[in-house]
Amino acid sequence: MAEFSILDLGSPLDRQAWLRSWKSDPDREVFAHPEYSARFANPQMKTLCAWFRDSGGEALFPFTLRDLSLEPWGQGLTRCWDLTTPYGYGGPFRVGAPSPEGFWDGFSRWVKEQGVVCGFIRRSLFKERLLPLPEGERQLALNVVRPLRTPLETMWMEYEHKVRKNVNKARRNGLTCRPDPDWDFLPDFLEIYRFTMDRRNAAAFYLFDDAFFDGFKSNLPNNALLFHVHDANGKIVSTELILISTHHIYSFLGGTLPEGFPVGANDLLKHTINEWGHDHGLEDFVIGGGYRPGDGIFLYKKAFAPDGVRPYLVGNLVWDPETYSSLVARRRAWEWSQGREWDPSPTFFPAFRSPAYLPDQA
Repeated sequence: MAEFSILDLGSPLDRQAWLRSWKSDPDREVFAHPEYSARFANPQMKTLCAWFRDSGGEALFPFTLRDLSLEPWGQGLTRCWDLTTPYGYGGPFRVGAPSPEGFWDGFSRWVKEQGVVCGFIRRSLFKERLLPLPEGERQLALNVVRPLRTPLETMWMEYEHKVRKNVNKARRNGLTCRPDPDWDFLPDFLEIYRFTMDRRNAAAFYLFDDAFFDGFKSNLPNNALLFHVHDANGKIVSTELILISTHHIYSFLGGTLPEGFPVGANDLLKHTINEWGHDHGLEDFVIGGGYRPGDGIFLYKKAFAPDGVRPYLVGNLVWDPETYSSLVARRRAWEWSQGREWDPSPTFFPAFRSPAYLPDQA
C-alpha cells in the first residue's frame, strides 16, 4: 500500500522522520538531508519534504514554499504559493524503485489543495538516482564532473596541460594543501570567501552569515569538509568548502586571494580534493559550472575533466495555469504602477519572478 506525506522541518517529529528516511538511503545525498535544507530556511518560507513509499521503495523531495502574498506585487493574495528546491542539486531522490506516478499523483493533489501554483525544480546530475519529472526537463547550464575511480596517474594525464603546469608551479613555490576536519581555520575561510564575493560583486544571496557556516560544521560534520592551500609561510591563500555524499563530492563555496592566482593555488586545491576523493573511494567530484555558457570559470573547471561535461537540468512545473497567467499580469500591472515597463525574460521561470527585461535588450 502506498503512503504519502509532507514533512515540515519546523516539526521535531517530522524532522526526525525525514532524517530516518535519509539515513535509510545508501546514497545519502547531502542535498536530501534535512540539515542542508535548514541552512537555507527563513521565517518567510516553509521548508518541507515530500515523502513517499510503496512496495518498490521510497522517495524524498525537499523543497521550499514561498508565499506570494509577501511579494510587493502580491498584496491581497490568499493561499497562493510557488515552490523551489534548495540551492544546489535537487530531487526527488529515490531509494529502490518507487512508482513515479504514485509519487506525483500524491504530490499534485497536495499542491492543488494548498494553492501552490508552480514549482522550479533543480535536478541532480545523477539522474539514475532520481524519479522522473511529470513534464520533462530543460537544460539550464553545463556542469563539469571529475570521475574519481580513475587511477591517479591516468587522472593526472587527463587534466589539460595548464592544470599540471600550475600544480607543479604551486609545489615549486612551497604551497601545500590539506583538509581541515576540525574546522580550525574557519575564520580564514570566511575572510577569503567574503573577500572573493566582494571582488566578484556577488548577489546578496551568496553573502551568508557566520551561522550559516556554523550549521554545516555542527549539523553536517560528516558531509561537509574544508580544504585550504597554505603558502610557504603558512598563510592560507585558497580555500574551499566541499559537500560529501556516499558516492560524490561537490564543490560548494570558496575563494582565492590575489596572490594565490599566479602561483597556481586553486589548481593545487582542486587536484588535492580529487586525490582525497579517490583515496576515500568516492565516484565523482562535481566541480560545477560557470556564470554563462563557455565563460572563463567554466573553461577553468573543464580543464580538470575535459570529457566530464554534463547538462544541468531543471524542471518547470505548473499546476494552476490560469493563476500562473494572472500572476504574470499582476506583476506587470504593479511594475507599471511604479512607473516601470516590465516584460518577463522568455527563459526565466517562474515568469512572474523575472527580473526587469526589455525586449530590445534580448
